Amino acid sequence: MSIVTTTPAAGRDIAAWRSADLARDMRWMTRFDEAERADLLQVLRAGQRPGRALLGYRHSDFPFGQTTLAKIRRAVDEAQHGLGVALLKGFPREGVTPDEFELLTWAVDLHVGVARPQDKMTRYINRVQDAGTVYRSPTGRGYSSNAELDFHVDGADIVLLSCFNQAPVGGDSMCASSTAAWRQLLAERPDLAEALLEPLPFSRQGEQAEGLAAFRLMPVYGEMDGEVFCMWVRNRVEQGEKLPGAPRITAKQREAMDLLDEIVRRPAFMYSMRLEPGDLQILSNFTALHSRTQFQATPSPRRSGCCSACGWPRPIRRACRPAGMASTNPPNPAWCEAAPTGSTTTTRAGASMPSRRRPWVCGSAPDSRIDPLNPLIELNPLNPPKE
Repeated sequence: MSIVTTTPAAGRDIAAWRSADLARDMRWMTRFDEAERADLLQVLRAGQRPGRALLGYRHSDFPFGQTTLAKIRRAVDEAQHGLGVALLKGFPREGVTPDEFELLTWAVDLHVGVARPQDKMTRYINRVQDAGTVYRSPTGRGYSSNAELDFHVDGADIVLLSCFNQAPVGGDSMCASSTAAWRQLLAERPDLAEALLEPLPFSRQGEQAEGLAAFRLMPVYGEMDGEVFCMWVRNRVEQGEKLPGAPRITAKQREAMDLLDEIVRRPAFMYSMRLEPGDLQILSNFTALHSRTQFQATPSPRRSGCCSACGWPRPIRRACRPAGMASTNPPNPAWCEAAPTGSTTTTRAGASMPSRRRPWVCGSAPDSRIDPLNPLIELNPLNPPKE
């Protein structure tokens, strides 16, 4: 069934950037100075406890200085309410171990939102490295493959990607505004834009809970009160079509998919950056698509891969969202200080506030087996989050 709109929404102007806009106005990029870098490292090491799991930490274990936190929060605000992309540079890296750097990424996550699980095993951080995974397979995941990735979004409000090592070859990060791509679709082929408002079969990549379908029907674009939202992971759609019971992708839908992928890779729309050790990239999963070039890893286990990914927080600051978009999964105030021990609950930092939601997720029937913020991931039924 098509979603019919008399006049298609165009989205927010600030989020409809092109590559030249990012190159011209660098407000989305912030660098820590020496004092802030020292603050980050001192607070990290003071708060670190050997053997403690990530979910055992609270944001109060990492009382970063005011200027440090102000820069972090400005970057998150830019990603959530502004351009949809932000880059923090200058996190301490010299003499920092991989485990320390991962914990530092987690500490930042605790200050900006609620971490969301990235897979059925409810892992909250995944290191990007070549583990031999075949990306274009029924269970392929990008973080464990060295393949070039499709432009896509992830499952929570924003995604954090921190760089511990650069791959010696490749691994460049690419992003594009899904809002700008939508406007271009409307200008070039409004008929194909309409096709992307129709549901497509997104594969759950073999991570569905027992009794649930292996795919989920969702459109690529949705709109609510003038806001435009994007949910695009081509690999999941290609895999989803092959699953039993899934609808076939029509010729028009496939043409629309091809045009969308072609637009976001045009030089006018795609912005490329090579993350450096100590960088933290923050992207909106509502208005920014991201990708990565193929990379080659070093033979050393300590320097394998290219980045450490801290996944999928819900920002703690209330989104400037349209009416009717309050979360259908309000956070538990208990998350504000600590994660319950012995469980795989998410860790909440800061005030208890809902965040913006995709319109086609709002109002759907709740299912305790489904991550309410990422309908493609099923939570481990043995360790469900507790409300």
